[in-house]
Amino acid sequence: MDEQWTNGQWVNSSRYSYTYDASGRELSELDEQWTNGQWVNSYRFTYTYDANGYTALFNSEQWTNSLWEPYNSSCSTLDSAGNDIEISGCKIILQYKQTLIAAVFEDIGTPTSFQLYQNYPNPFNPTTTIRYSLPNRSHAALAVFNTLGQQVAILQNGEQDAGFHEVQFDGSRLASGVYFYRLQAGEFVHTSKMLLTK
Repeated sequence: MDEQWTNGQWVNSSRYSYTYDASGRELSELDEQWTNGQWVNSYRFTYTYDANGYTALFNSEQWTNSLWEPYNSSCSTLDSAGNDIEISGCKIILQYKQTLIAAVFEDIGTPTSFQLYQNYPNPFNPTTTIRYSLPNRSHAALAVFNTLGQQVAILQNGEQDAGFHEVQFDGSRLASGVYFYRLQAGEFVHTSKMLLTK
């Protein structure tokens, strides 16, 4: 759960819930935002895997007008040979033989607000993906800090076009523990927490 310090007190901001299978693979993620004194659905992500343990389906949805609707974001997954595939736009449906033979995705629109999403997977070892959205071209600075407030990585620092963005963070050179990642874009500033386990 994320909280923000506002008017001298901690105020609820975001809440994230996860489910995993017996092998430790993430099955679902539910993102909620604190709105008008209650938790309100925001985004939902679901994952299924093939017999080899590779991602077979990644589905993303956004809560709109009290309904779950398809939400398209930048995604990455592995093909049957273990190669990383990055695709802009989801829903992604993958079919395997010896190589990837099909990828289905939809075009994405421009986001309507600045957002910093919970990294996934979380906890992670040693890499994780951080997603964020920019409603207009902005100078975006994304950095990672330890619990002492020391900056340990700069993931983005420069002008970026409006849209949905994602970066990979590799924590292999860092010690296990809690880290924070912060996005600054224009007047928007948001920080979220992640856990590195080794």
